[in-house]
Order: sequence, then structure tokens, then C-alpha cells
Amino acid sequence: MNNKLLLAALMAAFPMYPCWALHGENDFGLVGIVRGQTLRINVVNTSLLAHHACPLVVSFLDGSGKEIGKSNSLILEFGQAGHFDLNGDSLELARGERKQIRGHISLSLRGGGYACRHVIATEEVFNNETGQTVILNPVLTERFSP
Repeated sequence: MNNKLLLAALMAAFPMYPCWALHGENDFGLVGIVRGQTLRINVVNTSLLAHHACPLVVSFLDGSGKEIGKSNSLILEFGQAGHFDLNGDSLELARGERKQIRGHISLSLRGGGYACRHVIATEEVFNNETGQTVILNPVLTERFSP
């Protein structure tokens, strides 16, 4: 039996979804950034199947849920990665002022379906001058419900 066919049959019979894989609407927790820092949303399509592309829209929201800047669209082909940045220097913050921001990702499951289940996202804050990562968060896939 062809190895690729066997792998596809096994994946169909026993799908494995990482706990941080994206589904529909996805949010990150709030992070604070200051001048000299950038908030980056990283995304990667880990699907092994060539015909599975995943269309998504990434946006940044403030603490009240208001969109900051404009949203960005991307179609992630299998194996492809991308990122979206919000530079703290563009927010016109006063020296020492922090802005609470969260990333938001919407998936178009009509266009991607299966492949979107293989998209993994992280939220990163890094220092603009050194490029050093200050914080790295996975996307929240489950909502808290007491």
C-alpha cells in the first residue's frame, strides 16, 4: 500500500487535534505593550495535505473590544506560516503608558474546513530594538464557564 495513502487513511480514522488548534472565532488573552514593543500573532497551517488551504482574518482589539488598526486577511496553504504585527510605537502612547491589547482570529470554515483544524496560533510580545521575545501565549480555544 502507498505510504501516503496509508497515512491519509490513518489520519481520517484517528484525527489528532492539538488543544491549541483554531476553531471558528479565536481570542488570545490581554497583554500590555508599551512603546518599543510589538505584539505579533503567529499562525501556521500544519496540514499535510496539499489541497487544504485555510482562509483567516487577524485583528487586534483593545480592552473594550474595539478594533485597533485594520484587520489582515491571509490564506494559509498547507505547511505555510505567517504573522501579523502591531507595533507599540504606532499607538502614540505616552512614555511609560501601557495599552492592553488582545489578538483575534476568525476562520472561514466554508473555505478551509479540514485544513483550519490544523492551524496553530501564538501571540508574542517582543522588544523592537533587540527582537527578544518578552512573552509568548497560545490562543484560547475554550471559554471559561463556571
